[in-house]
Amino acid sequence: MSETAIVIPVFNGLGGLEGCIPSLAWAEGRGVHVVVVDAGSTDGSVRYLEDVPWVTLVKGDPEMWWSASTNRGCRFSAQRWNIENFCILNHDCQLSEPTFDTLRLHAAAYPTDIVCSRVLAQGSERVVFGGGLVGRTGRLIVRGWGLNESRGNAAEKVSWCGGMGSLIPRELFEALDGFDELVFPHYYGDSDFSFRARQLGRSVWYCPAAVVRNDVRSTGISVPKIGANVAHVITTLTDRRSVFNVRDTVNFYKRHAGWRFITALCAVYGEHLASSAKRVLLGRRA
Repeated sequence: MSETAIVIPVFNGLGGLEGCIPSLAWAEGRGVHVVVVDAGSTDGSVRYLEDVPWVTLVKGDPEMWWSASTNRGCRFSAQRWNIENFCILNHDCQLSEPTFDTLRLHAAAYPTDIVCSRVLAQGSERVVFGGGLVGRTGRLIVRGWGLNESRGNAAEKVSWCGGMGSLIPRELFEALDGFDELVFPHYYGDSDFSFRARQLGRSVWYCPAAVVRNDVRSTGISVPKIGANVAHVITTLTDRRSVFNVRDTVNFYKRHAGWRFITALCAVYGEHLASSAKRVLLGRRA
């Protein structure tokens, strides 16, 4: 297979990089380029990356979110090294050489499609991602979430994937003009890419033998914990660092859910708001 670039967007993610970058030391000398796009970090990330000779640092600005940073890294790699395949990785993930080789071997059988990894929580066998499907309501479903690794799913075609260890052919990236950084600057950019790829007749293949480790502590704004207040719940609906932010969620399901647009949104926010209300009330009773 031709040369590959591992593209990693980051913004103030030094803690994650300190685990991610050492896990990629094997890439040096293998025709695998590690490209980190920094969107104006102020936490020492740039200094850390500048001291790693086999990492190519591409500097951005704080206005760039995940999609724009990933696009810049892919386009930079294609222009500089004539890269034909991009491996998309988050800064809080670790990718081993055996996992990368497994991904490339699997991708060789499907050279025009997307191949994605199994994602496990760092330090445990808990599944973070086991392939993405679409539920009966039209809602996105993450297979295996929270289950033990031993109950993971088999290798097969899935509906969508995220950005933690996904291999994308350059030809497909360019056919779709990259990730939609205008409509989905952060969340949904990766899943939207998968759905648009499928509209071109491409497939998304889940490869459970390729295991990526994710530091789940560094995720964005999430479901409120017990004791949270109403203000935090509102933040999950408005902040673009939250997967539940209304603007991106509505745009995604409006674009891809078709006639199930309303049922999908009801499923997403019915469960989210019910869970959030429960956690707020439990905190007040404590």
